[in-house]
Amino acid sequence: MYRRKRVLNWFVGILMAVLLLSGCALNKVSFLNVTPATPTSIVIYEAMTRNCTGDHSILSIYVDTHGFPNHLTLAPPAEKEETELTATLWLVIVYRPETYTSFRVRSGQTISFEGYEIKILRVGKDDQGSYYVDVDVAEVE
Repeated sequence: MYRRKRVLNWFVGILMAVLLLSGCALNKVSFLNVTPATPTSIVIYEAMTRNCTGDHSILSIYVDTHGFPNHLTLAPPAEKEETELTATLWLVIVYRPETYTSFRVRSGQTISFEGYEIKILRVGKDDQGSYYVDVDVAEVE
């Protein structure tokens, strides 16, 4: 009886490993397709939350999927119209729900929020069609 249980556990373990590895090989969801723009920046994919820990608080950033792709129409001085991807960032200081707010952002924009400075380095789409935002977060004094 003990031997059968060991063989069954071994078989189930091998089967689980094969299933997990085959799921990774499908490459349906990969968060490694986009390299951060700077060594300190964070790539946040749609419907994903990342936390940034500061000296006095934790900033939680969520990238909204509703409305992707959102295009912002720019009117440069040359009177040409260009379109650029935008995203909605939902920001909150952990354990302080009254700080919960959202910002519509585009590449190159900087946001000041509750002692943090968030630089939007780029809003983009990876080679598999997933949208992301690359941000650089710093505490300000």
